[in-house]
Amino acid sequence: MTDGAKHIVEEGGRKSSCPVSSALLNLTCCRLTWRCGLFAAAAIACFALGFALISEYAFGYAPCVLCLWQRAPYALVAIIAAAGIFLPGLRRWRGVVILASALLLAVDAGLAVFHVGVEQHWWLGTSGCGIHDAAEGDTRSIRESLLALPVARCDEIAWTFLGFSMAAWNAVYATFATLLMTYILLFGSPENVQTQDVKKSGENRERA
Repeated sequence: MTDGAKHIVEEGGRKSSCPVSSALLNLTCCRLTWRCGLFAAAAIACFALGFALISEYAFGYAPCVLCLWQRAPYALVAIIAAAGIFLPGLRRWRGVVILASALLLAVDAGLAVFHVGVEQHWWLGTSGCGIHDAAEGDTRSIRESLLALPVARCDEIAWTFLGFSMAAWNAVYATFATLLMTYILLFGSPENVQTQDVKKSGENRERA
């Protein structure tokens, strides 16, 4: 038998001598488990934060107040997802962590929709989005309002892609992420059931 033939994965759940094949088997068995859901949540959050930071520091798109607010849920999702993955004490609470991630992503989607409404002038923004009317002759109040303003206004669209602003794309992105986390929570498994089934099948064949 050649050396290459020794790396063929045996059927029936037996252990393979090929590390690549074993890794592919583990990846296949990882589908729809809460642990992999936490990896997905962390990746979603890190991608969104990375895109926002690159847009700000590499391309010069200054964030407004609502832009900064939309970063907070992603940061929290990244933190709790990483904790759920790497802290052994949170293994039994992974379902709760996925639920919390889904809720935070839903909040982010709501903030993005609110931001889109401000951009389209459907409603007013928060107190940090613009200057409020000051009393006539109250120059001190006007000066304080100017100093408190962010670099970018919430109702000004600085960047668009396919006709949609960054806030609109974030609304779509966060909504999709919320649905994905909800799906994994409802239809995923807390343990790697597929891997356990393969191991049990292999043990039964060895006993036979």
